[in-house]
Amino acid sequence: MTPYRLIEHTADGGLVIEAANAEALFAEAALALADQVVDRRSLRAVESRTVTAEAMDWTDLMINWLREVLYLMNGEQWLVKEAAVETLSETRLSARLAGESFDPARHALKSEIKAVTYHQARVDHQGGLWRARVILDL
Repeated sequence: MTPYRLIEHTADGGLVIEAANAEALFAEAALALADQVVDRRSLRAVESRTVTAEAMDWTDLMINWLREVLYLMNGEQWLVKEAAVETLSETRLSARLAGESFDPARHALKSEIKAVTYHQARVDHQGGLWRARVILDL
C-alpha cells in the first residue's frame, strides 16, 4: 500500500499524502511527485543532493519544497529515487535526495508536471496523522 493516493481535479491532478510524522510527510511528498513523472523503480540512487526550502508556514513549506523537487526534475533533468528529511521546522526544511540524471534509453516519462500550485493546498496534523493536499498543474 502506498502512503499517498491520487485525487481527481478539473484540468489538473492532485495528491493527498499521509504520514505518521512531519519528516515522513515531506519525504513521501517528494517521492509521490517523482512517481507522477517516472517509474521510480527504474531509477538508481547514484548521486545525492541536498535541497532546502523556506516558508511562512507548513503549507507554504510543502509547496516550496515540492517546487524545488520539481525544478530538479524539469529544470535539471535529475530524477528522484529516495528522499530523507534531515532538518525540519514549520518554516525551513533541509533534505537529502538521491537519484540520477534522466536517461531516455532507460527512463520512460509518465507525465509532465508544469507546476505545484497553492490552489486548495493544505498541510494539517490531526489524530496523530500528518496529511498534505497539493494540486499539480499538468
